[in-house]
Amino acid sequence: MGPFVWTMRTTADVGWLRDIEPELCDAGDELMARALPVSADADACYGILDPADISDNGPT
Repeated sequence: MGPFVWTMRTTADVGWLRDIEPELCDAGDELMARALPVSADADACYGILDPADISDNGPT
């Protein structure tokens, strides 16, 4: 959270962006198609996790 993200999603609210906000998913945008939004109330931004972004220490 920060100055532009006020609350985070709960485990009951988390879901794939393509299911929660389908209008934000462009058919050609692979990142948005696999994005998992974790922020809830925000000002013109989303906190997302990318399940394909994996470091040596695990998902980032």
